[in-house]
Formats: sequence, structure tokens, C-alpha cells
Amino acid sequence: ATSGTLSATFSITAIAGTSALSQNFTTASQTVGNNIPLEICLKDGFDNPGSGTVLWSLLEPLPAAASLSATSTPIDLQTGSASVVLTIGTKTGDYMVKAQVNGHTATFTITSDAGVVTEMLKGYTASTAAVNTTLPLTIGLYDSYGNPVSANVDWQAQGLATTSTQTINGTATLEWTLGTHTGIYEITASYEGRIATFTITAAPGTPTISQNLSNGSGTVAKNITLEVSLRDGFGNPCPGTITWSLIEPLPAAASFSAVSTPIDLQTGSASVVLTIGTKTGDYLVMAQVANYAATFTINAMPSGNLDTNTISGTSTGAAIAGGTMTFTISLYDEYGNAVQNGSVDWTVTR
Repeated sequence: ATSGTLSATFSITAIAGTSALSQNFTTASQTVGNNIPLEICLKDGFDNPGSGTVLWSLLEPLPAAASLSATSTPIDLQTGSASVVLTIGTKTGDYMVKAQVNGHTATFTITSDAGVVTEMLKGYTASTAAVNTTLPLTIGLYDSYGNPVSANVDWQAQGLATTSTQTINGTATLEWTLGTHTGIYEITASYEGRIATFTITAAPGTPTISQNLSNGSGTVAKNITLEVSLRDGFGNPCPGTITWSLIEPLPAAASFSAVSTPIDLQTGSASVVLTIGTKTGDYLVMAQVANYAATFTINAMPSGNLDTNTISGTSTGAAIAGGTMTFTISLYDEYGNAVQNGSVDWTVTR
């Protein structure tokens, strides 16, 4: 201000007005174990930088230990900003950081994601199961810190198209049903070049026993072959050893070619030769394996060889001219069994 030769000067320092706090983000995401810069800005309504020192702190609970590059940073008087670097912990989840200055508070929420897959783990699966059984196959995907990774896993079974399943908490599951034939099945799981193979042996299912005959007939002192089959509902041969036994009483002593015979794993069958005794009647044979049994009934018929020394006959009636006589004759085979069927030729000699 001047008046004549006089003057006065006023010096007024303009300071920032009422300030407000802003931040470079409120929520963000970053991979576990990595750094992320956090920044706040303190300015008034005319964009003038404020002043002060920002206090930084981590808010508990944390998924894992994390750290800040500094616990306090001064506001840059040229830009009004202050920043810090957060090193995220090794576990996924939300990490929260609080910034305070001059009564103002800002909160950052950083969601940490799993890193790249470094480990692919097979879940337990039985190495052997019955045919047509449904098995849950599982694959786990994890990063270098053991965090489960969300991703799609591709599954490939023999002769079938590829299918994909999404991981849940890092685990992908495939419900796989074995075929109806016994043998080895392989299913592969793959993710970005990583491959895991499941090898499962399909065993026969619940067996059923069957036989080549239930009731049969044969000739005394001759051989007859008895056969049983042990297969599951899909026709797969089942392993085992058949035990053969004669069921008393017997018309006469009989014998087997073996008392036990293994089941042929190609056909599912086992057989034995029964030598029938020398007397007619029913011979009963039992075949057993585990809790399964089959019974054979063999009706032994007389031999075709007559024993002429045992032919006997009787006669009744009057042996007079014009009289009637009845003649009866009995026939026996070589073992003394009465021959029930056949014909006799009669001749009269005068």
C-alpha cells in the first residue's frame, strides 16, 4: 500500500484448506508372495497438497504373515502423496491395511490369489475294483505355497472323449465307472502339460455258479464228465477251486478223477470225471467253491453186457397136451443188475 512517498507491504502465506484423503484403490487383488504399492493422497478442495506423516498398519487377522516397507511415510509436499509397499503373505485370502494421517483414515483390502500350479497330486483310489463299479478319481492342484488353485482339469479314458471338471478348493473330481469286462483300465488327468495316470484293475463281480447238467444218466462202471462254471453277471470268469464230493448213501462205491479242480480263468469252468459204481441207482455229487454249490444227480443204468450165467426162469401151468404154461425169465448184466428194458426171443423145440 502506498501514500505519497510512503509504502507498506503485507506478506500472507496461503496454506492448504480443509484437506480430504484419497487412495489409489480400495480393493485389489495380487498373487500370494508378491508386492503391491499402496498410496494415499491428501489435498484440499483446490488440489493443494496437504502435509503430515501417514501411519501404516496391518489389520488382523491375516491369512498369513505380511509386511510393510515402512510403518510411517511423510506426505510429499509437491504431490500430496505418500506410499508404502505391502508384501503379501504366502496364503490366499484378504489382507487389510490401514493408513492414518491428521484424523483421516483409509483402508485397503487386497485379495491374494493362488500362484501358478507347481504341484499336481493324485487322490487315493483303489487299485482294484469290481467291474461296473463307479470310482471317484481326484486331482489336487497347488501352488508353491500349498494354496489350492482354481482351474479346469482334463480327463482322458481309453477310447473315450476328453472331459473336463473344475477344481473345488483345489480338487477336481471325476466319477468314473469301470467297464463290464475284467482287465486294466487307465485314466489320465492333465493340466497345462502336467499328467497323472490312474491304473485300475477291474476284477470279476459277484459270481454265479452253473453246471452242464443237473440230472443225467449213465451206465454202471462207466465215466461221465461233470462241469461247473463260475462267472459274474457280465460273463467274466471268476477265480476259485472246485471241491468235489459224493453224497452218501451211494448204490455202490464210485470215484472221481480229482477231488479238487481249479477254475480255468479263460473259460470260467472246471470239470471232473465221475466213475459210476457197479450198481444201478442215483449217484449224487456236490461241487463247492467258497459259498457256492451245485448238485448233480446221475441215474446209473445197467450195463449192456448180459451175464448168461445168471439168467434164470420159472414156469407155471400144466405140462399136458393142450395145456397152458407161463414162462418167466430174469436178465442181469455183468454186475448182477437186473435189466429192466429189452426183449427176449422165444423159440419152441419139439
